[in-house]
Amino acid sequence: MIVCLCAGISDRDIRAAAAAGTRRCADVFRAKDRQPRCGSCIDLICDILGENDGRDTAGCSGGCG
Repeated sequence: MIVCLCAGISDRDIRAAAAAGTRRCADVFRAKDRQPRCGSCIDLICDILGENDGRDTAGCSGGCG
C-alpha cells in the first residue's frame, strides 16, 4: 500500500528500511532520495517503523524535519 502519496513511498519501502536499521522517519525519505511534503504520512510511517521493535513512536513525528 502507498503510505506517502507525495513521495511514492510504500509500506514495503518502510519495512525494508526498518529491516536495514532505519529508526527515523527522515531516514526513510533519505533512503528513497525523497523529501516529505505535506506530512500527512508521518504518523503512519512512525507506526510502521515501530511495529516490530516495540518502541514508543510518540516522538517520531519530529524526525522528518
